[in-house]
This record gives sequence, structure tokens and C-alpha cells, in this order.
Amino acid sequence: MKSNQKIPSIQIVSIRHQVASTLREAILRGEIKSGEELSLTSLAEQMGVSRTPVREALQMLEAEKLVTLRMHRGAIVNSIDERYIRNHYEMQIFIEGAAAYLAASNGMDVTELKKLHEDFLKKGDTFTKEEYVIYNRQFHSMIWDASENQTMVEYLEGLWSEGLISRLFPTLDYKKQSLTGHGELIKFIEEGNAEEARRLMEKHATRTMNNILNNYRDMIKKDMNL
Repeated sequence: MKSNQKIPSIQIVSIRHQVASTLREAILRGEIKSGEELSLTSLAEQMGVSRTPVREALQMLEAEKLVTLRMHRGAIVNSIDERYIRNHYEMQIFIEGAAAYLAASNGMDVTELKKLHEDFLKKGDTFTKEEYVIYNRQFHSMIWDASENQTMVEYLEGLWSEGLISRLFPTLDYKKQSLTGHGELIKFIEEGNAEEARRLMEKHATRTMNNILNNYRDMIKKDMNL
């Protein structure tokens, strides 16, 4: 008997995107410090890949203003500033809105998305930072996959910044608003209301950007003992 159940496609992310994502997160988490030198040879050995995807990954990070390339030597890590955060999220806002639009247009089966969301709501206010970060990534990834656009998924995999979310962790009030927004987003996608799904996702991502920026400013003031 032929099953009517839709089997999700497997998304394959290129090696250069995986390397870029790993380095980006390490920089944004503060594990790799501003001014630190990144060696092509050393990174390739540590990550078990050739120098080519590492070089390509560093070129991607330079385009994001996270590093400055050094001829034949690798790169130097730049400092993260408000402009970087804003540029990063403005691109994510645009692409995630498009992903939500496509997910709704494609008739995404929201069964698993609903279950993920409802199971997390049962935690109330007791969830940890790590649990929220994992849940939030899974929620958004399901929508990206439902866009059925591999190029879009790769861009979002690269743009998604757990490092920023972890380092500049949102407040409890913000997270509650996000959970409410997730519930509304599920409703619009299930209804096939693509325009409203796009609008809500863009609003959701914009709120995330503003929250991260506010927390960044607070962190800078604290570091300067203001």
C-alpha cells in the first residue's frame, strides 16, 4: 500500500558552510578571541578537512566582517560590533520571512512542529538556556526544510547564530513572546496563509535582532564599568 505520508528531504550542507558555521559560532561565543590569528593549516588539521574549504570558509567570514584575511596565512578575528549584529540579522529577517512564505505555500505538514512546540510549552518557566537554544533551532529548521529550497536552507544554516543567542541570551519575557509567536506562526502555516506567515516571521526575527542589540549594548556598558 502506498503511504500518503510526506517524507522530509535530507539537507546536505557543504563542507565550507560547515567549517564557516563552526568558526562563526566559536567567534560569537567568545571561544576564539578578537585579534586571534586563524591558521589555514592548523584549522584544516583540527577539523579534519583540506585547506580549500577552510580558505573558502574564511572568505565567507570576511564577507561577514568577522575576520580579515592575511595573504597565504589565514585570517585575524575582528571585534564584533553593533553594525555586524544589525547586518547579520537584517539578512536573516529577509530570508527567514521567505522560508516561512514557502513553507506555508508548500502545504507544510505541521504535525511534528506542533508537537515540538507543545512539548516545550509544558516546561513552563523551568527550561534552561541550553534547552531553549536547542528548541528554537529545531523549530526554525523545520520551517526552513519545508521551504524545499536547498540554497535558502544553506544560507540560513550559515546565518543562524546560536553563538549570539547564547552569548547575549534573551530575557524570560522575550522568550515567552517568542513562544507565543511560534504558536501563531504554526497556525498561519497550517492554514496556508503564506503572506501572514512571512509577516509574522519577519516580525519575530526583527524582535530577536532588537533584543540581541539591547543586550549587546548592556554588555558593552558592563565591560566598560559604566
